[in-house]
Amino acid sequence: MNDIAARYGLLPEAIWNDPGNAELRELRQDPNVLLAGDVLTIPALQQVRHAAQTGKRYRFRRKGVPVQVQVRLLSGSEPRKDARYLLEVDGEALSGTTGPDGDVTFWVMPGSQQATLELEGEERYELKLSRLDPATEASGVRQRLINLGYLDVEGDEDELAVAVIAFKREHCGLELTPEDLLACDDDAYERVTTVDDRTRTQLIAIHGS
Repeated sequence: MNDIAARYGLLPEAIWNDPGNAELRELRQDPNVLLAGDVLTIPALQQVRHAAQTGKRYRFRRKGVPVQVQVRLLSGSEPRKDARYLLEVDGEALSGTTGPDGDVTFWVMPGSQQATLELEGEERYELKLSRLDPATEASGVRQRLINLGYLDVEGDEDELAVAVIAFKREHCGLELTPEDLLACDDDAYERVTTVDDRTRTQLIAIHGS
């Protein structure tokens, strides 16, 4: 939404709260989680006047630009705090250490697509900054499982099923041993690998969006 708002010279909330987007708000819930093909109503620009005195210099700052991005790094369920990182985004390199919650916070301009995060000089991650599908979509489930480390970027459908089971065991109370899994018939296997409403809610909560 930030990219769209910047393109039209509006604040994200001005677009999201427009009456013409009521149905989309109900469907998606989160302005930053839209799906390709969603249709937005773009309201007209409103003229704003500010009183000023001649002979003086004024500075106006555009709200919502740049955009804050926060990434949280975990090892299992434990935050990776005080880890050295190097971040490259929009041609700039930023360095520092992760916070107490394993967080890295930085700012990007609307339209930024990708950043590269190097951790402890050994691990390297490509961060896609402007694409997260709704968790109601299979693509959105896959993206979140990848971001949380349950699934490889190129994981196939069998690996996706394993990732769903692993997530359910850790966060949804699924009690399933390897022996139980081997004994599952087709119907039982489909049930344990299905992302139901409870799993989807937990996935959103753990992922953060």
